[in-house]
Amino acid sequence: PLSSFSVSKLSQNNRLKSILLRNHMLEESKISKAPEDISSEDKGEISAILRYFKNNHSLKDIKLLSKDFKIEDMDRVFGFPYVKEGLYRDNYFHYHAERRGKVFEVKRYDYLLESYSIIGRTEIMDNIIVSYNKNNHDFKIEEKDNIIYNKNLKDYAMEIVGSNQNVSDRYNNIIEADKMIFIDENDRVRVKFIIDNIDGQNLDNMEDIVFNNINYYVLVKIK
Repeated sequence: PLSSFSVSKLSQNNRLKSILLRNHMLEESKISKAPEDISSEDKGEISAILRYFKNNHSLKDIKLLSKDFKIEDMDRVFGFPYVKEGLYRDNYFHYHAERRGKVFEVKRYDYLLESYSIIGRTEIMDNIIVSYNKNNHDFKIEEKDNIIYNKNLKDYAMEIVGSNQNVSDRYNNIIEADKMIFIDENDRVRVKFIIDNIDGQNLDNMEDIVFNNINYYVLVKIK
């Protein structure tokens, strides 16, 4: 059975994978050294994920690392040294959905896609293209170059953050799955976004939130 620990470990592994993909540091499940322009925030996030596993589970639970990996190997493997906790910004937040025992209805939809798989453009049927921009979190469905659906997922992420600002553990905030599901439709499409996890920084107030990752599944029905 899924426990809160196994859900959390899965979410943190997915979070690490997302950061590495964003920085072009992952090829065929093998980690390569960071580019020179990797941000200090991403260095801090990667270090925080490793720290989470070291302090709460085991570094062996990180799927992309060898079983003999040690924190001292950070520079050799990732291309930068470990960022200590005191150097990491304390306004970081991370939320992920509790999936244990949850069943999702799919019968009203035709397609299921994962955010990792639709970065760029993905054709789901003749002349129907789904695209997702991880930089600005813009999701689109196009038909023959005409946009038939458009949604910026930051709107949904803001709802999640706004509803859970008082959760005490900012690194492992487990949210009820139903509260991370959003349904939308127009005269051409029906979509259901099942958000798995989000993370980012709250700089000064809600208006200044920056989202690093919004990872999700989406069900799509073309009418």
